[in-house]
Amino acid sequence: MTIIIDNYAVPEKGTLEININISVEIKVTAEQAQRRVNRWLMESVSIQIGAYLPTLIVDGKRVVWRVPAYASFPHVGHAGVVGYIDVDVRNGEMNNTPEVQAEIEKRATEISKQQPPFKLRELPAEYLAKGSKSTAGDKTASVKVTAYQARKKVNYWLMEYISAQMGAEEPTLIDADRAVWRVPVCISFPHVGKISGVGLVDVDARTGEMIDLPECKAQIEKYLEKEVKPRLPPYKPKTTTPAEYLPDETSSVQKLSLPDEQ
Repeated sequence: MTIIIDNYAVPEKGTLEININISVEIKVTAEQAQRRVNRWLMESVSIQIGAYLPTLIVDGKRVVWRVPAYASFPHVGHAGVVGYIDVDVRNGEMNNTPEVQAEIEKRATEISKQQPPFKLRELPAEYLAKGSKSTAGDKTASVKVTAYQARKKVNYWLMEYISAQMGAEEPTLIDADRAVWRVPVCISFPHVGKISGVGLVDVDARTGEMIDLPECKAQIEKYLEKEVKPRLPPYKPKTTTPAEYLPDETSSVQKLSLPDEQ
């Protein structure tokens, strides 16, 4: 783990003396801080911006997790850090002010302008719907709906009409009878994690219309019933909770007795 001492006077030459005597109880772990920032970035800024590994910062009596925010793009991957969010190690409070958000958005816009132009990828035939053709070479389409908007639209539909355990993954732009974002669907379970590839939803890249939703819903539910459910191990609830997940000074809970048990 890296620890940075901020705002500390350092001479250009000579002996450097560092005397630190700070006692602070860390109630928010690095992982919890990263997850908290990640959720805020995806909900309030962009799903193309995520949180990276935090660094512990000691600034006087203030101790925080400094979490880098990085931007990613489908055709280049991880493009660079666009800002930092500080998370208090004691109470989890973030400095996600409007000014900080504006600076992250500004830097992300600057980085996006430095990226090479997006080019449609050649898709293997097995990933194309029957009768579809791949968008290859110089063939382009008039795209008015972004990948982010398509994914967000599918996410809402999945959670509203199928299951809150389902989510949309990174879309791919294809050209069938019309240009569409093909959005893969995943599902998550507490005891096994994420299962990808449970379905596909097409979103018109010009109008934002989700195509043939009743058929998509039927195919997803059929796949879940026949392929996913039979392979799921039985869920076993944990009988104990690790001490670090319990609030301080937790008193034991008395067992309630029903009248016929007395």
